[in-house]
Amino acid sequence: MKHEFRGKWLIFRLECFTGKTLVYDVRAAKSGIWLGDIRWASGWRQYAFYPASATFYEKTCLRDIASFVVRLQREHDRAMPKREAVR
Repeated sequence: MKHEFRGKWLIFRLECFTGKTLVYDVRAAKSGIWLGDIRWASGWRQYAFYPASATFYEKTCLRDIASFVVRLQREHDRAMPKREAVR
């Protein structure tokens, strides 16, 4: 996966690799202001957006965030070996 992606109003930039998962910085494309992170939510076993406090988003930004999270999750799922169901 590349290190930086751009939406209409947002930039998603690789911040770090934790050893198992990736952390992406989310910033406003125009001002560069930090808006939050996309990182692994272990309780949900998937990537999630963790917004900075006192931030709000309109529908285009939310779509870009959701699309990026889905893309990141697909990459993660492809890289991980399939687990057998426990019975």
